Amino acid sequence: MRVALALIAAASAGCSSLLGIDNLHLADAMGGTDASGDAAGVNCIGGGLLQVCPDPAPTSQLAITQSQEIDTGTEPSCVRMMSGGTEVCVIVHASIDLGAPVRVLGPRPLVLASMSSITIKNLLDVSSVLGKPPGAGADPTSCLAGATPTGSEGGHGGSFGGVGGKGGNGGLPGPAPVQITEIRGGCAGGRGGGSVLQQQPGPGGGAVYLIAKDRIVVEGVINASGAGGDAGSGCNGNGCGGAGGGAGGLIGLDAPMIMGAGIIFANGGGGAGGSGMLVQGSPGSESPDAKSEALGGNGSGAGGNGSVGNLLDGQPGKDGQGGGGGGGGAGVIYVRGTFTVSGGVSPLPAQR
Repeated sequence: MRVALALIAAASAGCSSLLGIDNLHLADAMGGTDASGDAAGVNCIGGGLLQVCPDPAPTSQLAITQSQEIDTGTEPSCVRMMSGGTEVCVIVHASIDLGAPVRVLGPRPLVLASMSSITIKNLLDVSSVLGKPPGAGADPTSCLAGATPTGSEGGHGGSFGGVGGKGGNGGLPGPAPVQITEIRGGCAGGRGGGSVLQQQPGPGGGAVYLIAKDRIVVEGVINASGAGGDAGSGCNGNGCGGAGGGAGGLIGLDAPMIMGAGIIFANGGGGAGGSGMLVQGSPGSESPDAKSEALGGNGSGAGGNGSVGNLLDGQPGKDGQGGGGGGGGAGVIYVRGTFTVSGGVSPLPAQR
């Protein structure tokens, strides 16, 4: 993948100083010379969905010791690069140690690149939760539109690595899963039918991609799960369908050794329950860990549970006066290197 020249400015003081790095530029990953005439590609790392070539190699170390939020749309340490057709935020250091919770949101997926190792000791969170800003790079424009529900059909679950579950009362499943060729987030579920007040489908999970020259150690948690769908209200006629849950997003791990006793998951969100004349549906939930699916909401027609483990597809919504929304499909754990993370991984990693 060809990488254009880009400049990185030193970070300003304040919150973003935790992410500050040396002045450097990213050389052309395909070789040749950089702007100064020096040979490029000497410091290249990665080679799966993105290759990063800092020149000169950074000497700064990133060690986060208190809770941090990164917005990939405004963070001054970001270098904008392309992974396929998706613009990503790249932050490069000599080493990276995340010892406190890090929440990542914004329009672009996050790429953390290290010239030695990356250690995740706490929570790295690019998941989405209903009613809150979605994870970084969630719901990209490349997501395919699903079927538009009619009557009291439930909305479909979002699709990515797995198919979103179909909505109740005759709703259709989500679009087909996609081939992973770039760093991108998961897709949202679909709206339910028959609601005067348009409910919010569950956003898909965001995307984070880690590249390290030597090793990635996961002792904490990396979460890129999708959000639960919202319940229908203000129903026309006898009932309205619940919205579908979002698909899980992408967690990419690219290093010679990927190890640790941590937890990595990108599960789908639960579909919302459908609403009837006397029963108000409830929203779907989010997956709490690698072994537990996101539960669908209750209602006249219950929402489907999200994906978990080997079950890549979201579960269908149930029938009722208002059909339940479908559960979100699985995200993707993209692995390039020897993988021995033992604490719990969902879905199973796709080895490259």
